[in-house]
Amino acid sequence: MNENSKVNFGDVNDTVQELKRGKRDGFSGLMSDHVINACDELFIHISLLLSSVLVHSTPSDDLLVSTIVPIPRRFTC
Repeated sequence: MNENSKVNFGDVNDTVQELKRGKRDGFSGLMSDHVINACDELFIHISLLLSSVLVHSTPSDDLLVSTIVPIPRRFTC
């Protein structure tokens, strides 16, 4: 296995610490608070899942779903 194909606990933990609280995914009803307040075992499972996706190049259908929410901007002339 290529060392670049591994996602470890520290990678996931560092990324979770940067999440903003109170954000929703818009698809499954998860909130960022669910992940932020989760136990370390979840981060281990997420790192294993993402490592296997990188190694095998086959993400599940649920990982391919995304939601784009437009951000309205006020234009001034």
